[in-house]
Amino acid sequence: MNVGENTPLAGQVAIVAGATRGAGRGAAIELGMAGAKVYCTGRSTRERPSPINRPETIEETAEMVRSSGGEAVPIRVDFTRQSEVVSLFERVYSEEGRLDIFANSISGSYYNWNQPFWENEIDPFLASIANGFGAHFIAAHTAVNRMIPAGRGLIVSICDADYGNLCYGLEKEIINHFVRRGAREVAKRGIGLVALHPGYMRTEAILRGKGITEENWREGIAKDKHFETSETPRYTGRAIVALAADPNMIKKTGQTLRNSDLAREYEFLDVDGRQP
Repeated sequence: MNVGENTPLAGQVAIVAGATRGAGRGAAIELGMAGAKVYCTGRSTRERPSPINRPETIEETAEMVRSSGGEAVPIRVDFTRQSEVVSLFERVYSEEGRLDIFANSISGSYYNWNQPFWENEIDPFLASIANGFGAHFIAAHTAVNRMIPAGRGLIVSICDADYGNLCYGLEKEIINHFVRRGAREVAKRGIGLVALHPGYMRTEAILRGKGITEENWREGIAKDKHFETSETPRYTGRAIVALAADPNMIKKTGQTLRNSDLAREYEFLDVDGRQP
């Protein structure tokens, strides 16, 4: 499958949570290029930035989707607020009458990654759980209830492995556990639920932190050896497209999947022609 150069998802509808930046932005662009109409959602807009106050916005992501030949609609949503999430799904079903793919890239770590759990403050950690797993649960709860009548759909929780300090491991492993157990309950309804783990991603924040750009990212290898096997956020998007286009996708429900494994299985490359 040469993902990105055809439209295997033509006519389908996707919602990407956390489409503002990183893996969410990569997912939105690739889903749009594959033919899906993409609702780009998140908290950061040009008129109303999110609390982390970064420059990327959902409008910018939607423009990237369109400039790549896709169709996109930006909608501001705070996924920790159930009323806003329900309103989003009601709008999508009202406008489209269907939802095929929900990609959830919501996360938010407010604790100190470099400290053991007993040195971290409790409130920032609990806020991270609410913004991470809480948002995932609210969104998946709403998505599944909407997908059940159609008897189909794919929900992808973009997550990470359990590494680093305890706070980070707990934040991520809760989502992985939710996917493993939740899949048992939704698979009989024809809905796929998977966790997707990117590799070391060259996100906007990572590149800026190293003082480099996507154009000269190889210069980062001297500063961080992980750059040698790094991937772009769009590699995650291509993994989601490959899953969504697979008629036997349901067989993977409940699994924790890696971009690198899916790239080999479905034979797709990153945008730079590599297969990290």
